[in-house]
Amino acid sequence: MKKLILIQNDYSGAGKTTLSRCITRYLKQHKAHHQTLVLSENEADAEGAQAWIDPSSLSMRDLVGHLDMAPITILEVSSGLGDLFCKFYAGHELQELLHELGVEMTVVVPVTSETDSHESVIQAAETFSDKSEELGTEVVSFL
Repeated sequence: MKKLILIQNDYSGAGKTTLSRCITRYLKQHKAHHQTLVLSENEADAEGAQAWIDPSSLSMRDLVGHLDMAPITILEVSSGLGDLFCKFYAGHELQELLHELGVEMTVVVPVTSETDSHESVIQAAETFSDKSEELGTEVVSFL
């Protein structure tokens, strides 16, 4: 069984990169084979990641190809691209495809005390929670 850890919040400064780096460090310390991907308009945002995904070239083929590279994949979705990824996810019925591929997904939405950062929690719940229990998707948010 593979694992996809999706980290997103369209609010800048919510802690997506910090959280991604903390999870990566933890996995390295425990010698768990993993990879970190960054979906961003700017390749410089992917510093330290194994791969940068340009949102203009995001495709199912490439995403599945990335998922095949390691048993654990951390995918950080940069600020401003949450809506794009949610539409991609829904439009390609990614939840069912991941289930068929044997990939469990955890969606992590870090938030701050700023009310604007809470909107992404609602968006994540609406997008990712449909059939989540039966298809192995978990949505987590924390402050």
